[in-house]
Amino acid sequence: MRFAGTVALATLVLPSLVACRGADATEPHDVESDAIASRSTRRLVSVSPASAIESEPHLAQSADGRTLVVAWTARREHDWMSEGHIGYAFSRDGGKTWSAPGVLDHAGHERQVNVKVAAAPDGGFWLVWLGRSAVGTPDAILAAHAPPGASVFGPPMEITSTGSGLAYDLPTVSVTGDGAVLAAYNAAEEGADGPCASNVVARRTASGWSRVVASPCDVGRPIQNINALCADPVTRRVWLAYVIGTEAAMRVEARFSDDGGATFPAVNRVDVSPSSDRVAFNPSLTCTADGGRAWVAYGTTKDPIEPGVFGKLDAIRVARLNARGREDLRDALAPADGHALQPALVRDGGGRSHVVYLAGRAAGDPNATLRFATLEDRRPASRSRRIDGPFLFEQTWGAPGFLGDYFGVVAWGTELRIAHAVQAGDDVHVAFTRVDARP
Repeated sequence: MRFAGTVALATLVLPSLVACRGADATEPHDVESDAIASRSTRRLVSVSPASAIESEPHLAQSADGRTLVVAWTARREHDWMSEGHIGYAFSRDGGKTWSAPGVLDHAGHERQVNVKVAAAPDGGFWLVWLGRSAVGTPDAILAAHAPPGASVFGPPMEITSTGSGLAYDLPTVSVTGDGAVLAAYNAAEEGADGPCASNVVARRTASGWSRVVASPCDVGRPIQNINALCADPVTRRVWLAYVIGTEAAMRVEARFSDDGGATFPAVNRVDVSPSSDRVAFNPSLTCTADGGRAWVAYGTTKDPIEPGVFGKLDAIRVARLNARGREDLRDALAPADGHALQPALVRDGGGRSHVVYLAGRAAGDPNATLRFATLEDRRPASRSRRIDGPFLFEQTWGAPGFLGDYFGVVAWGTELRIAHAVQAGDDVHVAFTRVDARP
């Protein structure tokens, strides 16, 4: 991930069963007494002789809840900047057992990162990721498809315009209720006043991939990145949320399409974050959509912007949007949790929002925990509950103990299904954990 042409935070380009009661809203968590039962469901799903470390896990599930896919970025050496591939695994029993990891490579793109996965209504799955090269090959956004019933993904395909000379970053993927496959990504180019970025949505068609600039370059706000794309399963509405601004002031905006992602008219822009929020430039911006509305989760921070370092979050905002703008704004991070990293939002079938995040008291806290908090309309946020830990609260990208750019979470009934990175000695691997989220 880059700030409009400069080295930035996440990808760090060279030259992504019942939890027991926690502490109250004012006292710090006691790691020993803040016990969990979800540990018994934790399974490592990424360990493979083809990779040394794995991170950036993302997760999707079929409509019947039985088939799940976890995807991740894999490095071949114990070095976060080493070459690697995209790894993935399938489960056909709701996450109880998993296939051996599969591997996706693409010639000329040895550094493959920022993978996301989405389920299609027909039972298939789509992956998108960013392909970069150590030898100067232009960036590419790549995609791969697993048809219904398959346990492997087909060959990767480039969905960006080959030879465009643009720099790409942080793709995401969503599939509409009628099966339209959409990918959103950042595209940056050099202008007269320096680099300027736009947000592009690619749409799969019978003849290939068509592309529309959903949010054009704004020279006054040259940073646009960290896309969150969510298709409404009921209507044809598609929401795109993103961070935009300058290094001195960034905010979250959203645009929506009412034609399945074919167009994003300028009048369909809404403000997500209030001007008083100091939005963090963090690649874990997430959204979900239903019934014409969208819910967007983002973090705020008091930390200064520093290349290669994630600002620790002092709040996790969850904004509810409709076509006219923001209609509600809630906080999911309780004072007892201290600070947070990498929040991920999901809504369950009962209309509750759940936010999963890494919580720590301070930078370098060795007793950080993976937690979730629940938000219900017109009710105060629940106290958070522990999922796993302890982990290191590491903010520096690629440092020992760093858990990656983001986590993946889906809901099935009252159960949260979570793909997250775990530390294993000097290594990092991807785990899958199930948690009962009933109050």
